[in-house]
Amino acid sequence: MRTNKNREIIWVNDAYLALSGYSRDEVIGKRPSQLTFCPETDPLEVAKLIEAIDRGQAASATLLNRTKDGRMYWINLDIQPLLDEQGQLEGFQAIETEVTELVEAQRRADDALANLNAYQSALDEHSIITVADQFGHIEFVNDRYCENSGYSREELIGQSYKSVQSDMHDPSYFQKMRDTINAGHSWHGEVCNRAKDGSLFWVDATVVPLPATQTNKPRFVNMLYDITERKRTETELLTAREQAESANRAKSSFLANMSHEIRTPLNGVIGVVGALSRTNLTHNQREMVDLIQSSGETLELLLSDILDVSKIEAGKFTLQPEPFDLRKTIEATAQVMGIRAEEKGLGFHVNFCPGTEGLFEGDGVRVKQIVSNLASNAVKFTQKGQIDISITATDKADGSCDVMISVKDTGIGFDEQTKNRLFARFEQADASITKNFGGTGLGLSICRTLTDMMGGQFLVTSEAGIGSLFSVILPLPRVKLEAQNIPPQTSPSIAPTGILPHAASRSILLAEDHPVNQRVIAMILEPHGIALTIAQNGAEAVEMWKNAHFDLVLMDMQMPIMDGLSATKQIREIERNDGLRRTPIAMVSANAMKEHITQSFWAGCDFHIAKPVTPETLLKGIDATLEACKSSEQAASGKAKNSV
Repeated sequence: MRTNKNREIIWVNDAYLALSGYSRDEVIGKRPSQLTFCPETDPLEVAKLIEAIDRGQAASATLLNRTKDGRMYWINLDIQPLLDEQGQLEGFQAIETEVTELVEAQRRADDALANLNAYQSALDEHSIITVADQFGHIEFVNDRYCENSGYSREELIGQSYKSVQSDMHDPSYFQKMRDTINAGHSWHGEVCNRAKDGSLFWVDATVVPLPATQTNKPRFVNMLYDITERKRTETELLTAREQAESANRAKSSFLANMSHEIRTPLNGVIGVVGALSRTNLTHNQREMVDLIQSSGETLELLLSDILDVSKIEAGKFTLQPEPFDLRKTIEATAQVMGIRAEEKGLGFHVNFCPGTEGLFEGDGVRVKQIVSNLASNAVKFTQKGQIDISITATDKADGSCDVMISVKDTGIGFDEQTKNRLFARFEQADASITKNFGGTGLGLSICRTLTDMMGGQFLVTSEAGIGSLFSVILPLPRVKLEAQNIPPQTSPSIAPTGILPHAASRSILLAEDHPVNQRVIAMILEPHGIALTIAQNGAEAVEMWKNAHFDLVLMDMQMPIMDGLSATKQIREIERNDGLRRTPIAMVSANAMKEHITQSFWAGCDFHIAKPVTPETLLKGIDATLEACKSSEQAASGKAKNSV
């Protein structure tokens, strides 16, 4: 293109016409700006170009133009001034080169670079980035890595990763990482590194291998995330957990020891008063004995509640489901509570609805405990009126059965606000209740927990000054008729009844180091014509057993020199080695937790009698021990015959 000095077009070639879309007639005499000027072009570029032309100087620029039909395109414009023979400006010659594709490509590259920089900035804010060659020598680190490690970029480039590794990992850990990335796979793991100041910092690492290119050898990229705080928290939590477990073990040990220490003197109180109650007493003496006996039983129930709470908190509380007679279980509890209600002048009624007969599958002891606690509370908090206990059994279509036990009273009741905290442990409806009625506030909490463990529901409605209704719904499947004909196995924790005469005229060895407990058991057994020999410890008991015949051994668990478990094991070992007949052994111990009972049976005992003992529990326990030993001998004899 050529223009005169007024910048009017005097000549264009065909290429210009093809590019702009105009005809020659349309462009001759026009200024280029009138034809192809685009408002979107850079005004600074246009101003620089006009300034050079005004001075009659050469100029160049990259401009955005527009064709006749509105299409925009980019050109590189090179303008040279044309001078006459006298050096005067005649016009200009311009060469335009379309560079649309080049400009667009450059703009895309600029955008990509801007995006890449943005991504890198975002990545730098979140992650620690490093690049290393195939031998682990660092080629690149971002600022975050320098901040975490304490090293400058210059100190790290060219160094091996080993310079920042800690000694927290076995060498095989990094060998597995290298094997993985050398196989072309990404590796992910947690790595502990050492900073310049010697401190440790943990990173969650993802290592991605980069294959070799024409210009680069194989490399790998590390994307790291700082997890030092998380690891510190995990360590603190682990330490706290270990401390809590240690404290829990200490608490369990303490409670076990306290149980033993409390039950031992309590055994003396309950045992002696039980023996005393069977003697001739005046009316006043009988009243005093009854008060002592009632207080002792209350203390024993309180101790059992505390131990149950401890086992629940420690996660060691388990149910022992087996067939049990629902009516007999509840009647036994109701009979005791009925006497207490009668003493307060209260009405007491128990109603078994049709369908509650027969055996049910469940933990009968814990069902009895629920009824006992609910009924005990009802009697305790009722001053006048009556207590009604009702039991229903609803068979469901799927073969299961829901047993509902409801205890209704006309006692003090409570409001909705009190209800929300009533089931918390050690809570009472009112602080003054502790003074007026006594108790620890554990009963309802234990009932609620037992109900939940059985998969049941615990319901309560109450009105202050009117009374309360507590109901539990327990899924207790019925035991089928054919199963009811099978004699139930004797539970280690429940002594059979009605076979006291079998215990008479027996020779019994008692291993017991506590003088009071020795005297208590002697006082209980003397009226029944039982010959009692006393050993002061387990070692003495073993020697006495070797040198004389005894129909039964009563073994205390905790004794000096040799404990009851060790003594029992030694007796059983001698019996096996010498082919002797099995001696019935009962563990009579204040250690009454489940693990202690299990230890007793593992040692070789036939039965476990928990202290404090009463004449009834001791004599029934002796009879149950004899029966259990007889069953063990029959079972052993059957095995021997089968093996012949």
